[in-house]
Formats: sequence, structure tokens, C-alpha cells
Amino acid sequence: MIFFRLDERLTHGQVVTNWIHFLGVTHIVVADDGAAEDELQKSLLKMSVPAELKFVVVDIEKAISILSDKRCEDRRILAICSNPRDSYRIISAVEAIEDVNLANYGFMLKADVPDKRMITSNLAVDEEDLDYIRKIQAKVKNTYCQVLSSQPKKPIIY
Repeated sequence: MIFFRLDERLTHGQVVTNWIHFLGVTHIVVADDGAAEDELQKSLLKMSVPAELKFVVVDIEKAISILSDKRCEDRRILAICSNPRDSYRIISAVEAIEDVNLANYGFMLKADVPDKRMITSNLAVDEEDLDYIRKIQAKVKNTYCQVLSSQPKKPIIY
């Protein structure tokens, strides 16, 4: 099963200490074009992940290829992407994604963009982001915001 998470921070303490164990994942795929090209960022992201997990940082196209592979069907994979546009690219291309957590976005990557609005306490979006979120919701019915596993899933209402 593929669990998909939108989180502009990619891997970090909450993902490692909370979600990995809660979801029982054995693999993490970080899908981010910029991080895939930056060896330092890849190293830093990997440092936060337990050694027993399979972990890769790849560009969006490679992530689509990996997540579309039939061998992924029997694995528990957490796929993480940093923005709604790339998230939609992956979700629209990978049929096996049935669970989408739009957890955290809009505070780092688009911090200076005017006219953003909060659609949850952890999602600050502009109109372009909101368009991609609508497309994600149309594609995957189980779309929600849940920052920590101990919190309830919040519907995405705009």
C-alpha cells in the first residue's frame, strides 16, 4: 500500500518518530526534483530516517516509475512530496495511491506569496495550489489533513 503525504518539510521528526511506526512502512520515497539534485539535502534527509528502512530521494518522474512498479503492491510505502503541483502529477500517474494526507504546506515554500488562505491549520494555499488540491480530491476520495497520527483526520474544505 502507498501512503501519500504532502509535506513541504519532506522527512523530519514527525515523519520519523510518528508516521513510520503508525503506518508500519518499510520504504520511504521522497519525490522532489530539487532535493534529488542536491547531494547535501539528500544526505540530510537520509540522516533522519532509521537505517532499517529503504529510503530514496528521487525526482518526480523517477518517483512515478518506482511507485507504479508492480513490486510496490506488496510493500508499505510512504511517498512524500513537497508541493501540490508535483503531488498531483504523482497521484494522477500512480493508480495504487488510495490514501492522501495533505499534511503541511505553504509556510516555507510559498511564505511570501500574497493572498494565501488557510484551508486547514497546516495548509496555506494560493489559487494555483487550491486548483491542484481540488484535482487531487477528485482523483482520490480518501484525501484529508492529519498532521500527527494521534490527531483526527480533517476534511479538506475550502
